[in-house]
Amino acid sequence: MFLSGALLSRAAVFFGAFDPHRWLMGLAQLDGADGGLFPWLVLVLLLLNLVALIAIWWRLGNVPRAEPVQPTPAAPPAPALVDDTVAQTRFEAHDKQMKQVIELLDMINDNGNINTDYVLEALQGGAVKTGASGTRPAPATPKPAAPKPVVENTVAAPDPSPTAAVTASEPTPEPAKPAAEAIPDAPLDRAFYLLEHRDEDYQGRLQEAVTLFKGELNSVHVGRAQAALSEAYFWLGDVSRSKSDEKKWHGQGTEHGEKAIKLEPDAIEANFWYAANIGAWGVANGIMSSLGSIGPLQKHGNLSLDMDRTYFHAAPLRLMGRFYHQVPGFMVSGNPKKLADSLLREAVEVGPDFYLNHLFLAEYLIDNRGKKEARQLLEGILDRPPTIYPNYQKNVLDDCRKLMRRL
Repeated sequence: MFLSGALLSRAAVFFGAFDPHRWLMGLAQLDGADGGLFPWLVLVLLLLNLVALIAIWWRLGNVPRAEPVQPTPAAPPAPALVDDTVAQTRFEAHDKQMKQVIELLDMINDNGNINTDYVLEALQGGAVKTGASGTRPAPATPKPAAPKPVVENTVAAPDPSPTAAVTASEPTPEPAKPAAEAIPDAPLDRAFYLLEHRDEDYQGRLQEAVTLFKGELNSVHVGRAQAALSEAYFWLGDVSRSKSDEKKWHGQGTEHGEKAIKLEPDAIEANFWYAANIGAWGVANGIMSSLGSIGPLQKHGNLSLDMDRTYFHAAPLRLMGRFYHQVPGFMVSGNPKKLADSLLREAVEVGPDFYLNHLFLAEYLIDNRGKKEARQLLEGILDRPPTIYPNYQKNVLDDCRKLMRRL
């Protein structure tokens, strides 16, 4: 009886009774009651207890205990399981597509071409066509392409599509050739052209010009020819590499300049190049040897200055400024330093692109306590490529750099 009460107590505890002492007191009262109800009640409780135990065993035996695992990053949801029939259908479709791909690859002929009819039908899901015998047709032998007609001087219209492919490249145009130099045929015109364009070849062009000008000494153009000869000889002496050549060319330039003045006394070309050759010849021979030529130089230099101060990139200003800078002060009247400063500064203003003006002014400034200004003046042109007479002015810039080393 006590065992039955204990089992009943356990069953009550299992099914949720929270106070086992109350159940024990109830069983004691039923045990003392009259009648046969209690045994049946105990039997029912035992059966219920047995059923509960079986249920517990069943639940514990079929639910596996999960082992603790380390937390892992959340994985994407697994794809839904596909029915075996569906999977088999997909596999067969994939296998069919792979076979079609193989068929398509086999359709490529020896030249790399593809039978587009077969390709289009296969891409649309149809079966690859075969020949009457059930085999794949052999690739057709490619026919030689007809030669394309050659169209000259035809430019295709541009394709407006941004993805248009370039089908043919136009021939690269040849670089434009420089136009042939138009040198006049008439002897006098040709001579003046060569004199003006001497920078391309000083010795060659000046020598040819001298020959042509000499051929005009018996013509009506003798005055112009004499003045032009004086200029040509000046430039030959100016680019000479030896003192003897300088003396020779400037000496001949002086002679032709003197003759030109007699023929055309009012021509600036005759007066200026005569004075310029006198000064250059005096520098080549030394001051003492050229003291007798100071008068003619000053006279005709001032005449050219009065005629046209801007002639040939301020050449009269440059000539007379240089003259008053280097002539001994006792040999001229007035203030030569003041005259030199004024004339050379004006030459730079009038002819800024002819760098000999800058060089002569810089030399004057260095000799008269103006080194800082001279440096600034030269720095302004050393990195500036010449725009006129580039070959000649390259040598002038070299002289400017040598002068900069003294500062």
